[in-house]
Amino acid sequence: MTGVKVLRRIQSFSLNMILIGLFFSVSGFLYIDDDYSRVIYLTVILFSLLFWFLEFPDMSFSKNLFRYSFQWRLVTVFFLWVFFSSLINEASALKVLSRLLAIYFFLYGVALARMYRPKEFYFVLLLGVVVAVALLCHSTIGFYSKNSLTTRLVGFGMDVRNPVVVGVVAAGLSVMAYVLARTAGFNRVLVFLLKLIALSLFVICVFSWSKTPFLGLLAGLVFYFLIVGRAKGKRLLAQMGGVIVVVTALMWLSDSWRLADVDALMTLSNRLPIWLNLIDSIKSNFFFGVGIDSDAVFEGENDLSMEHPHNSYLQAWYYTGWLGFLLFTSIYLYPVWSVILSQGRGKHLLWCFGFVFGVQLVDVHVFLSRPNLYWFILWLPVGWFAIEEMKSKQGCRT
Repeated sequence: MTGVKVLRRIQSFSLNMILIGLFFSVSGFLYIDDDYSRVIYLTVILFSLLFWFLEFPDMSFSKNLFRYSFQWRLVTVFFLWVFFSSLINEASALKVLSRLLAIYFFLYGVALARMYRPKEFYFVLLLGVVVAVALLCHSTIGFYSKNSLTTRLVGFGMDVRNPVVVGVVAAGLSVMAYVLARTAGFNRVLVFLLKLIALSLFVICVFSWSKTPFLGLLAGLVFYFLIVGRAKGKRLLAQMGGVIVVVTALMWLSDSWRLADVDALMTLSNRLPIWLNLIDSIKSNFFFGVGIDSDAVFEGENDLSMEHPHNSYLQAWYYTGWLGFLLFTSIYLYPVWSVILSQGRGKHLLWCFGFVFGVQLVDVHVFLSRPNLYWFILWLPVGWFAIEEMKSKQGCRT
């Protein structure tokens, strides 16, 4: 019994450390590249690996997750294919494997926290959103106390210098706030707080003057409406239609109300040449890609070079080949089909997947990167949904 108690205490401690790491993942409180990465490695990833190692004799949780969640199988097969395609391209096996395992065990940590500590999981996400919004609002007020309202918002205490990233992070937090309000079972006061947070974040998105967060929000609305909204009738249609009109108007204003010195090279117009050049490169590495360990520079017009092509799906095809592209895309589209089959379990997460799907059409961070501020947007919903799917197929018997 002593050995069992020690094992359980270690597992309990591991779950606590994972929850702490998830708080930092969402809040971005330590977002100064290296510090942020180290914290995520030393909390979520390290203790997820420890939990996995401790359950190794029977692997009950891991087996059930793989057996009952097709989403998890998709992720697993995708990472195996990425590893295989990189080896074909003579990449460093250890370097590629370490990068993939970091993401995999981050997802595993999210799944563990959602499964075994659901109340704490929701609370940690709520706390992370509140802290992130406090940082955003504080820095936004400080920024515009020194600049005119037509200046694009950059930086908010998390070492983020790109206005697009500011908008995407703010919009991602807004979606997270909505999902928590609909799923966590909080009292009315907290639900009202989350709705207020979502509204304040929406305003911050406007000051980024970027279309990308609005495209993501619009895609999230579409995903949610196609599955959930069908039964809600004309009222929801009218509400969503109004939101879409407002979003469209704000997107138009973001073009007409910008400073004259905003670099036109950073607009959508320059993405098209990058995508066309990338498609030409894909043709010569159609099946296996060039491997994720490859150094690549993506060329646009006017001698503009970028480390990523602002399209996750083309980037996935370029690095991992056609099968990698199909698997990566399926990770974010499969939840729609799963929600239909499960009669709605995990339906509110469709906002997250729709948002991510839309954002990745025109913007993305470095493909399969080390821990960064985008992870709570790109990967957290994937691990969360895997548990919702597993519970649905098990009939909540686990």
